[in-house]
Amino acid sequence: MLAWLEPLFDLEELIKFLQSHLNEELPVSLAKGNIIKEGVSEELDRLRNLQSKGRGFLDDMCQREIERTGITSLKIDFNNVFGYYIEVRNTHKDKVPDDWVRKQTLVNAERYITEELKEYENQILGAEEKIGVLETSLYRNVCSETMVYIDQIQEIPISLPNLM
Repeated sequence: MLAWLEPLFDLEELIKFLQSHLNEELPVSLAKGNIIKEGVSEELDRLRNLQSKGRGFLDDMCQREIERTGITSLKIDFNNVFGYYIEVRNTHKDKVPDDWVRKQTLVNAERYITEELKEYENQILGAEEKIGVLETSLYRNVCSETMVYIDQIQEIPISLPNLM
């Protein structure tokens, strides 16, 4: 049981609701995120998974493209100016597939983008903002549900520890 809920033991329904919706370790502020428990919202879980498993997706994509093209030195990376890209050394330019679009030319390499990588970039870059908006909305719903019990909560005597 969440320790901060113990004074509310007479409100079992509320406790169960809060335990099923809120993480046990809550952040100091809503802006820090990670308040809503996994399993409450399928969309929130999907976005969190996208955010946390992003590197794995890129590693898998890189491996697929290496196998498809035979370019063993290609890499997939990100920078703030150009976003995600596939980098290929000039010695392997002739192996680049037609569906890759040149994004940037370097001294010894070329950087490309694919439709799949662009779609992933759009998803991952928007995930953090969407997580914040969705989690705030879900938290507000939890607060609204809790307000139903406000009269009962206010009747509970609170004893503060003696600080002197």
